[in-house]
Amino acid sequence: MKAKLIFLAGAATGFVLGSKAGRGAYEKIKAKATETWEDPKVQKGLETAGEFVSSQAPVVGHKLQDAASTVASKVKKNKGSDDSSGDDSSSDSSSTGGTSSVGGGSSSDSGDVTPGSAATDR
Repeated sequence: MKAKLIFLAGAATGFVLGSKAGRGAYEKIKAKATETWEDPKVQKGLETAGEFVSSQAPVVGHKLQDAASTVASKVKKNKGSDDSSGDDSSSDSSSTGGTSSVGGGSSSDSGDVTPGSAATDR
């Protein structure tokens, strides 16, 4: 709630200051922003950042896959110790096992394919 109030206060302040500044000031700010965006140094920085993200995507994908596998195994262990009936436990573990194997397979495929296709698109 506090964050919403701060946001609304900022928006109201921006509106008041913007309306006092008028259209001319807006046009100056817009022109400067466009000039900055089209600057070759800025474009080179964006290109470098994009290349870095593309090169790190497979690494991040594998780390996410490992983390998901770890969480899935912990949930499976905890769920197995919390359930007292054999029917619920066996159906949950087979469901979790199926999800884990499917998730593992699709994550590794997605991890290998998606970054390659993203790099190809760029």
